[in-house]
Amino acid sequence: RSASPAGLFLKRKDSSGRVEKLLVQKAENISYHNFSKFSPEVNNWLKKADTWDKFDIWQFAEVANGYPLSRLMLHYVDQHNLLNRCQISRDAFINYIRALEDGYLDVPYHNNLHAADVLHATHFMLNSGTFRELCEKRPLLRLAAYFSAAAHDFKHPGTNNEFACNMQSEVHISCERRKFLTNLC
Repeated sequence: RSASPAGLFLKRKDSSGRVEKLLVQKAENISYHNFSKFSPEVNNWLKKADTWDKFDIWQFAEVANGYPLSRLMLHYVDQHNLLNRCQISRDAFINYIRALEDGYLDVPYHNNLHAADVLHATHFMLNSGTFRELCEKRPLLRLAAYFSAAAHDFKHPGTNNEFACNMQSEVHISCERRKFLTNLC
């Protein structure tokens, strides 16, 4: 179990142990992504990632080799030294954010590009006004907001609740006809 404040979620019962296995894995297992080393093109876009009008998420996604969410998330986390401040292993974080991005489906809207766009908007909001001061005092709050933005449409099928109801989809039935795409069962 993690001793860090951000690792408290690990106390939830996970009978298969898959969450812990994922977080304990070494980043070398995914080194083919060269995750901590960004290309010059990615770095050029990341220099603009604190702006609203100069950062183009579409162009950034093209140079991010299909991983705009995890690359942007790592940049923001590094920028605010959140891994150290929240006592989170870099290896565990990289594995987690990559698995999160890999869980986004290839659909027209609720995809990893949309999640990266929401992350960018969240970062911009957290750096303005009262939020900036609050997040500097409470780094876990900033990290939680980043994770919320990054994960908000995880495994979203790209359809709406009405479509799922009409199709009697497996997820719709298992969620007892609640608005599952909103409530995530």
